[in-house]
Amino acid sequence: MTTFPEAIYKKVDAGTGSTPVSPELRRHGDSTPAVIYEISQLAFDIEMNGALTGVGSATVRLDCIADSVADAWTLALDVVAAVDGKWTEGTIDVVLTSCNITQTRATPDDGQDDAERIATVTAEFQFKET
Repeated sequence: MTTFPEAIYKKVDAGTGSTPVSPELRRHGDSTPAVIYEISQLAFDIEMNGALTGVGSATVRLDCIADSVADAWTLALDVVAAVDGKWTEGTIDVVLTSCNITQTRATPDDGQDDAERIATVTAEFQFKET
């Protein structure tokens, strides 16, 4: 059985080519560009008897990190294209219901001499286990 977190990881990883994708934190040694994602909300519908229905919704934040603003935006658009529409991953059907992309002013200092930029995709999904 596929879980929603697995489905998001697999879909973004497949849709961004050789770009490293990781949950919550960038893995040590990953270069740019890179995608870091965090599932900030995951809700399941529950029947009156307390059983899970297999239907739910989720909000996912995807930080697209690159060496330039243009490259960060290009990566963000690639991420949106990867998760857009209705798709199936294993035993779960997923549909993107809304998304937006924002550019952040501040970027985390990773101790390197480069100046990385981040475009953040905030995406909302509905899903159903099949």
